[in-house]
Amino acid sequence: MGCGKCVVSGDRHYLTFDGRAFDFQGTCTYSLARVCSSDAGLANFSMVVENESYGNGQVSVARLLVVSIHGYTVTMERGRKWKVTVDGELYTLPLAMDDGKLWINQEGNNIIVQSAFGLKVLYDTSYYVLVSIPSSYKGHVCGLCSNFNGDKNDDFLLPSGKSTQNADEFGASWKVPVDGATCTDGCGKRCPVCDEAQTKPYQADSSCGLIKATSGPFKHCHSLVSPTEYFNHCLYDMCAANGAREILCQSVQAYVARCQAAGGTVSAWRTASFCPFTCPANSHYELCTRSCDFTCAGLFPPAQCTAKCFEGCQCDAGYAFNGETCTSMEGCGCVRDGRYIKAGESIISGACSEKCTCQASGGLVCEPHSCPGKEICALQDGVRGCVKQEGRCTLLPGAQLTSFDGASGGVLHSGAYELASLCNDSAPSWFRVVVDIRACSDGAVMAGTTAYIFFQDAFIAVKRNKETWDVVYRLEGDDVSY
Repeated sequence: MGCGKCVVSGDRHYLTFDGRAFDFQGTCTYSLARVCSSDAGLANFSMVVENESYGNGQVSVARLLVVSIHGYTVTMERGRKWKVTVDGELYTLPLAMDDGKLWINQEGNNIIVQSAFGLKVLYDTSYYVLVSIPSSYKGHVCGLCSNFNGDKNDDFLLPSGKSTQNADEFGASWKVPVDGATCTDGCGKRCPVCDEAQTKPYQADSSCGLIKATSGPFKHCHSLVSPTEYFNHCLYDMCAANGAREILCQSVQAYVARCQAAGGTVSAWRTASFCPFTCPANSHYELCTRSCDFTCAGLFPPAQCTAKCFEGCQCDAGYAFNGETCTSMEGCGCVRDGRYIKAGESIISGACSEKCTCQASGGLVCEPHSCPGKEICALQDGVRGCVKQEGRCTLLPGAQLTSFDGASGGVLHSGAYELASLCNDSAPSWFRVVVDIRACSDGAVMAGTTAYIFFQDAFIAVKRNKETWDVVYRLEGDDVSY
């Protein structure tokens, strides 16, 4: 059975399931791929990518990749290896869920999500995303990765079913609304202009040319994965980033990941002076590592690894991956229901009714648990536990207000508003929050230009440009000193 592959790399370069290449520099959140038909025989899934500006602001990269599958929502974050959040809770990899129908591993540089029905997602947590789906999904998906019908000429389909030839219009049409997000759909007139003269310095084999060098370290990859698009993406990104070496390394690394995912053989390409790679204590760099097979969790039921090797860090002999670090076998933790728990670490059940601790000896001890009065069971920074109840009042762009009780306060107009204050103004913990709302130059209403937080003996002013003033004042008789 064949499969479709969609690639997202670098400064928002896309290669659809049908093979159409396009650039879209939007910095919002977008639907990458999802099931759009009602075919009952297909497992449902969806993927969204949240982009952000990077480096000098001329380049945008993926900040978050969210995969919804089998009733779970898996979130991978840029720069965060060996960890994912599932339904908001932070997990250390590897991880198996849904009775083995879903597993998530760290393989070399990459986090890889695999499903029993054939979906695979590879994310290098830096620069590159590779999505693979079975051919049974042909014509049943939509999003930035296209409809996967074998015809790349109709890939720019809008959610309405209409077609366009404009990449920015196509990309913006798949935007996922996010409350409070500040982003743009493309760079418009600010897009970097990179002509032949500007990209020429990066065509050398010592730069982007390394990707397609016929006698270079990737010569055995070329028959499996065409280097042309990756070379062109590298040229553009290097030009946009003014030749930043980090961009070059990430561009080459993207091609390496794609080649190794296809089962290709890569020769040594990193050196001490060219894209060096550092590894944690008790580990070393390998061009073809099987990190997924050598984890503490792997001492328990076998992990569902891809059987491919990827460049990255390999634990030294006698050590195993304990999350992002390597530990001796004696220092390994525990596994419960497919979840790895480090030695000395505790986890709390979904209802906070049970607390399980992995002892240093490797044994897992579980005991009843409950939250004290005035505390609720909730997630805080990805960790489940008992937390004090808190109310949240929000003021979003467009001056849309939501109260502590969740009621919509509608849209505020220009002026100064008191958002909240402690009713007992003589209490030591007294506070008052005031926001100043003003209209934009085009007449649209915006959220506060300045927020003022008053305390008993000081106030803080936070301006829209994130500039902060901290003013302390004291009352002495009828006088105020600052």
